[in-house]
Order: sequence, then C-alpha cells, then structure tokens
Amino acid sequence: MRREVQEHERNCLEKHRRRSRSENARSRREEAQTTIQNKNALSLASPSPTENNMKNRIQTLLVAVAILAGINRLAAQGTAFIYQGRLNDGTNPVNGSYDLQFTLYTAATNGNQAGSALTNSATAINNGLFSVALDFGNQFDGTARWLEIGVRTNGNGTFNILAPRQPLLAVPYAVTANTASNLSGTLPVTQLSGTVLSSSLPASPEFSGTVTASSFSGNGAGITNVPGALTWQTVQGTNVQARPNMGYLLTNDAPVTVTLPAALNVGDVVRIVCLGGSGWSPALNQGQAIVYQGDQFVIWNGSAIGHNWTSVASSADGSKLVAVQSGGQIYTSNNGGTNWIPTGISGSYTSVASSADGNKLVAVGSGNLTISADGGVTWSNRYDLNLLSYFSPSVASSADGSKLVVVGRGSEQYYLYPYYVYTSTDSGTNWTMQQSFNGGSSNPTSIASSADGNRLVALFDTCYTSTDGGTNWTPQSTVFGYFGVGYDSVASSTDGSKLVAAMGDVIFTSTNGGTNWAANNTLNGYFASVASSADGSKLVAVGSYGPIYTSSDSGATWNAADFYINGSSVASSADGSKLVATATMPGSGLIYLSTDSGLTWHPSKGPTSSYSGAQYSAIELQYVGNGVFLPISHEGSYPSVY
Repeated sequence: MRREVQEHERNCLEKHRRRSRSENARSRREEAQTTIQNKNALSLASPSPTENNMKNRIQTLLVAVAILAGINRLAAQGTAFIYQGRLNDGTNPVNGSYDLQFTLYTAATNGNQAGSALTNSATAINNGLFSVALDFGNQFDGTARWLEIGVRTNGNGTFNILAPRQPLLAVPYAVTANTASNLSGTLPVTQLSGTVLSSSLPASPEFSGTVTASSFSGNGAGITNVPGALTWQTVQGTNVQARPNMGYLLTNDAPVTVTLPAALNVGDVVRIVCLGGSGWSPALNQGQAIVYQGDQFVIWNGSAIGHNWTSVASSADGSKLVAVQSGGQIYTSNNGGTNWIPTGISGSYTSVASSADGNKLVAVGSGNLTISADGGVTWSNRYDLNLLSYFSPSVASSADGSKLVVVGRGSEQYYLYPYYVYTSTDSGTNWTMQQSFNGGSSNPTSIASSADGNRLVALFDTCYTSTDGGTNWTPQSTVFGYFGVGYDSVASSTDGSKLVAAMGDVIFTSTNGGTNWAANNTLNGYFASVASSADGSKLVAVGSYGPIYTSSDSGATWNAADFYINGSSVASSADGSKLVATATMPGSGLIYLSTDSGLTWHPSKGPTSSYSGAQYSAIELQYVGNGVFLPISHEGSYPSVY
C-alpha cells in the first residue's frame, strides 16, 4: 500500500514538472513576441459570436525564410517577399477566413503611398497565424517603408485599418540585390585595386581625358590613328582591311585587295607598298573615289566612274537618272544614283532628256538620236535627221515624254548652214522640222521645255522663245546680244514662266517666260549647265573648276558650295532637293549627288571600274573629304582598267 502511494506521488510530481516546463516554454515564446494593441473596434461577422466588437491586436513577424532561401540565386529573384503575422482577439488567437489589405507608405503617418494596395481575399488564419506573399513591384530603393494593414471578415464591409503602420526592416530590401550583378551608380576609383584584366574590358574600350601610366609594355603595334604617327603592318594574305594612318607591306605573290577605311577624318593617310608578284588593287566603300589629275592616275574607284560625261537628266522624284558621255555608253540608275547600269548603247552623245516618270528617255549627239520607252532597258536608234551630222545637238522633253524638241546644225561648215529645230509629238517616232535660222559664228548649245511641251526656250547666237511647241519663235536679241556668242545652258520651270540661262561667267534669269532678263556676273566660274526645280525657285549651276552654285529664291541670290568640280551637266528633282551633277575629264570624271538641295555633295556609286598596282609599286593616299582620296605620292606602275 505504501509503495502504491509513493508511486502515485512520483507520477503526480512528474506531471507537475512536465506542466511547469511547458508553461515556462510558452512564457518564453510570448516574451519574445512584440504585440501591437489595436485601439479600433472591429465589427466582424466572425465564425464565433464572441468575436463581435472585439479588441484586436496584430502581432507582426517579418519572416525572412523565403527570401533567405533564395539568397544564393538573387539574380533570378523578383520583387515579391513573404510577410507573416498573428491576429488575436484580445489574448486569444483568431481562427477562420479573413480579407487582408496591405498598403505601402513612405512614412509612419501620412506620407505617400508607394505602389498599389494589395488585397489578399479569404486569407486562412489558423491559431492566429497567417502568411501572405506581397509584391509591390520595384518600390524598395533604400529609403524607409511602412506597411499599413486592413482587416475585414471574408467579403463583408469595409476594411478596418489597424494602427500603427508596421516598419519594413532590412529583409525585404534584399530585392535590391537584383542589381548586384551590375554596378548601380558610380564606383569610386578609391575602391579599385589590383590589376584589371583585359578579359574584363569590352572588345574596344574607350578612355576619356588623359590616360597616364608609369610604363607601357609591348611594341605599340595595336595602336592606330595617332596624329603624326604611322605604323606599318606586313600583310601575308590576299585581303586586308586598311585603317587610318597605317602603312601596309604586301608580300603575297597572289593579287592582294586592300579595302580602304570607311570612317575617316580629313587628312588621314593610308600607305601601301607591294612586293608581291601579282600586284594589288583597292576596294572602296560606297561613296568613295580615288581621284588624280595626271598621266599615271586617271581614276581608281569602286563607287564612281571616270568618263567624259556630257549630260544628265532626272525624273521628277529624283529616283531615276540617265547620263550620257562622249564616246561611251549610256548609263541609267533606278535608285537615285546609288548604283548605275550600263545600257550597252554607245555613241558620242551631247544631251539627254527624261519624262517626269523616268520611263521615256531620249539621247542625242553627232550622228545619234536614241530613244527608250522603258527607262533605258531597251533603245531604238534614228539617224535620218539632218541636224545630227555635225556639232552638238540638244534635246528637251515634255513631262509625259510625248513632246520632244531637238536643236542642232546640219553641216561642218557652220557659217554656211542654218540652225534647225525638230519636234515630235509621238515620243520620237516621227519628227517635223519646224524652223531654220540663219547661220552664225556659234553652235546651238541648249533647249528647255515647259511641262506641257508648248513653251520652249533655245540658245543659238542669241535666245529664242516659243509658246506654241516650236512652230513660231521670238528672238530676244536685245537682251543677250551685247554679251556675244556661246550660250551654254538653259532651264525652265514646269509652267515655262521662270527661266535660267548660263553663258560663260554670267547667269541670266527671267520671271516672265523670257520677255525680260536679269544678268548676274558676280559669280566665280565659267558655267556649263543649269537646272531648275518645278516651280523655278530652286536653281543650280555648275561650271569649269569652280564651286557648285545654288539659289533658293529664283536666282536673286546665290550660294557657293564648298565643293569644286570640272562640271559638265546638272539636273534637279521637281522639288529641288535631289541634285545630280556630272564632271568631265580632265578632272575627276565622276557623278556627284546631293539630297539637301546642294548643301553637301558626295560621289555617286557608278559602274564598276578597277585599278591595279604592279609589283614594287607604292602609294600614299590622303583623305580630303566628301569620300575622295588623293594620291599625294606614288612610285611604280599603275595600269588603269575600265
């Protein structure tokens, strides 16, 4: 009996000890928790009736488990984080389903809302504990943030806002580790130490300001474009991309191609010395040309051509061009002069005209009259016009290409034979001689037409105008007579009222169809060709070894471009923005383009021609701007091939 009592006492003591340990553990947990009393009464239709008008307190625990679990893969982490808390009814934990609303603020009271409010509907609360995932986006920039929490029963009434707001401490700011792989802001130079490996730098690092060092290693072979310095490179292959201010020693016995630099400054040079047995040739980028006025160098180019260009014409939009030369082929372009197509039609052409759409073309020269109705794809020839026997005829076209007019002379003995005017009203199929004028001491040089083909202006020994398509003509001798002979070019607006003519170093303009003219002899040049926009406001003039002149006020004032050529012809788009000019030989013999009404010019890409340097040849090319290289020194043999 005594043993049973003792055994019972021991069991009671053990139960008491276990209960004491449990209560102590619970007490320690409660002491570790920070409670926030909510002074607001919650009107909650709770699962338990005793929860009506309860005093609530929410105990927030910012749990970092989810964030810390991903700390090793922060590069892939977004801006969401886990928030855990406890909701009590007095001292009793709440159970059930509640709606929770979370709003982020920049201050403990008042302040500005950061991001959008988040609502977690029907949040399960078990024994007072809840856990939610929150994502306010990229709102954690290092400044303080506070979380405001609202509570309501599941889907019932408005949210009851708990106070105070809860500060968000360090753990949620781990979202800024998204930028840890990229430096955000400026890294002070004092934080750098040791050697920065070249593998850590981009392929072509750039440094600003002055770069100093106590010593450099290597031979400097990789340093380029240093003013006043030129480094040589031995080329053993058959192709090399040249760089500015570099020299290249070519040693391969096979032909070597040297591609000139695309990005250049005026004054940059490239030197080439060829020791290989098969020589070398240059490859140029679009818009580049090598030009030399001398016996050994005629033209090197992959982007322009060196020929005796005599005339050029343009469609109204400037996209379709046609150019003729003396003793060479007719060329056409369908992309505004970027590329040129040889037509296979050759002759000594002096003038060419185009319809507004660029499809109907006509070219004339001594003994040649050639017509195309398909933009230069196919051509037909006519040789039965008397005026085509000798000298330099000129041609003009109406906008639709149906009405054509040609002026010329029929004999080598120009002082015995008159000038002739031929017209066609069926795009050149049939021709009628309309007029002949007494012979004089010069050749007819130019004719222009209005868009409808009725108003014409021609330059003979003097200026003649017609208002009926060439049937009748009126001389304007009192205007031009005292200037002598040899008028070079004339152009017309589409309505025929505004005219521009050039003779020698004088440019004439008229605003009433040729009845009255104004002369300008203050320009620097001997002009060979003029062109006009459709409305006659924008004019352009080119001449021998002088600047290209443009006017935007119908010739009242003129501006000289910083660009000189031995110009032979010029044409304009209808709006005057796109211009094309040809240069003759001697000189560059190139075709030049402008897309800004003549402010800037660049060589056109023409039909391919080549240039080769033989073994033991050497050359120094200097870039002078506008896509042009000049050989400033050379040795050896350079046979040109066209």
